[in-house]
Amino acid sequence: MGILHCKIFCAAVMMGPNWWMKHVFEQLYADGIRGLRVHYLYKQLVAPVLACLAIHLSAPRVICSLISVIIDVSNEEQIIFLRYSYPATLLCENFFYRLKLRAQLGR
Repeated sequence: MGILHCKIFCAAVMMGPNWWMKHVFEQLYADGIRGLRVHYLYKQLVAPVLACLAIHLSAPRVICSLISVIIDVSNEEQIIFLRYSYPATLLCENFFYRLKLRAQLGR
């Protein structure tokens, strides 16, 4: 990730709604460089972000492998199944996000 991407991400977090990541960024900003608490940084920011990324990257692979074993497909079919698992996951997440947004807006 480039420096510009990091700046845009940090600006989006700081200008966004009140959520856990914004509170962590504000606390790190308030502590400053001299008062940086590495344990707090890793516990409150790095570990949750890495856990979320790991789940989002590994879940489609694990689910596809389990389904492939259950229905007993060939290696070629398993590769095709894995190839389309990530786009299908993104489409499903987008669909459920839109359903949730519509429910919140009352439509």
